[in-house]
Amino acid sequence: MKPFIGVTTNFSVDETIGSMTKLGAKGQTWHLLATDYIEVIERAGGIPIIIPLLEDFDDIKALVDKVDGVIFSGGNDISPHHYNQPFAEGLGELCFQRDKQEIRLMKYIIESTTKPILGICRGCQLLNVALGGTIHPDLSQSGLNDHLFLNSPKNNDVHSIDVSRNSNLFSIFKRDSIRVNSYHHQAIDVLAEGLISSAQSEDGLIEAVELERSERFVLGVQWHPEMMSYNEDQNKIFEKFVVTCL
Repeated sequence: MKPFIGVTTNFSVDETIGSMTKLGAKGQTWHLLATDYIEVIERAGGIPIIIPLLEDFDDIKALVDKVDGVIFSGGNDISPHHYNQPFAEGLGELCFQRDKQEIRLMKYIIESTTKPILGICRGCQLLNVALGGTIHPDLSQSGLNDHLFLNSPKNNDVHSIDVSRNSNLFSIFKRDSIRVNSYHHQAIDVLAEGLISSAQSEDGLIEAVELERSERFVLGVQWHPEMMSYNEDQNKIFEKFVVTCL
């Protein structure tokens, strides 16, 4: 039996998405998820289930209770409201509905279930925020190097990360260093209690986090491994995640 893998989605109120593509009409809002997530889950042996934004959180719990693991996908910036920071000039598009649902969902899964969690980019930051940590609203505003390489092809590695040997992430890669892509301008600042940093970039940013002293699969990665499907190392993340969900 293949495991069901829930995947969170972006949400946009931009009605031009429908009119420009001729797939919709004026006044519509949109749930959006890159096909990379769907394909990499299926290749790893899972069945992807998209988790929409719903008004009733009990309905979200009922849906998530039926899946075997959850991937918190990338996308919208996280509002500084949730980590007590001022708004930065460089903030991207925010989605308050998504922030509210996903922070609550992250806490629910960690505190009330044993389901595996994989957080990607925004999902990595969300894991930290949900557990009480903070993030940089915009790296350049914080005087740090920007990691938003939008002109780079999605599967192109642009920098190295150092993997901590005493981490679950190291047990996946079995290597001290790997190369990753990079499409983020927010990043973890103060690490939440209960999390450890399991990988760092060359310039000192936290690139991966996991639960401290735990064998449970709860992993956040700052890059986008789903975009790097040609790379055997990156595929190992999803293969390990899906096996853990069985």
